[in-house]
Amino acid sequence: MIIEFFGLPFSGKTTISSKLKSFFLNKKKISSYREIIFLHLYKLKKINFLEYEILKRIEYQREFGSDRYKENFFIKIIRIFFLIIIDKKKIQKKIDELFENCKNEYQDLLNFLSLKLNENSDKSTYLNFDWIKHLIIGHSLASKYKNFSLLNSEGFFQICISLTIRTNMNFNDIKKYLSLCPDIDYVFAIISDRKDKKRILNFIKKRNKKFLFDRTFIKKFFYMIKSIKALKNKNMVIGRITSFNKIDDIFYSYLDH
Repeated sequence: MIIEFFGLPFSGKTTISSKLKSFFLNKKKISSYREIIFLHLYKLKKINFLEYEILKRIEYQREFGSDRYKENFFIKIIRIFFLIIIDKKKIQKKIDELFENCKNEYQDLLNFLSLKLNENSDKSTYLNFDWIKHLIIGHSLASKYKNFSLLNSEGFFQICISLTIRTNMNFNDIKKYLSLCPDIDYVFAIISDRKDKKRILNFIKKRNKKFLFDRTFIKKFFYMIKSIKALKNKNMVIGRITSFNKIDDIFYSYLDH
């Protein structure tokens, strides 16, 4: 089962992801697009147990940490340790090999991303392509690890927000991109509180200094939600973070199904 969260920064994606993690804990194994890659490499004996455990802990904190935008002391120590004992080039090579084996299935999506990013000459709005690689590999591995539930606070649908912030995405572009996204089993779309607007804007300005948090962007954001539901997914819950307080009630019937 693949679950993605969709929303602006600070909307509560990680908080809800953590609630779902607790809900699933005694029902299914939990992973994410990124973490399942390292599990797969470990099972293939491409990385050793220590490498896998360190990478797993980093991804676990990234997905379920109390504040994904602030790296805590524990993770800083792990990263330092990681840099000392792990051959990053070796691991990246193994990830690249996995990507080469599965990218053809996602070629239309990759072509669209390449087109939009190449249209934008401002290097300050760069979108990390390794992030996209991890999403594609993780999604392709989901069918192999059906006993896992993949919880992703940053997934394919979330890229649509990143593209709209960084590039000149019109409504047709948004619809086109979302139509090219692979199937996702369940989506939580979180609406931000107005009180967070200043914090959201300050965060986004670091990605694109020219970004305007105006009515057009807000219309595009809600158009994304409408399009995701219409094009790709009937199993979608939309609301503010307070709407998800009783996560068990929202999700239990779907799990039984």
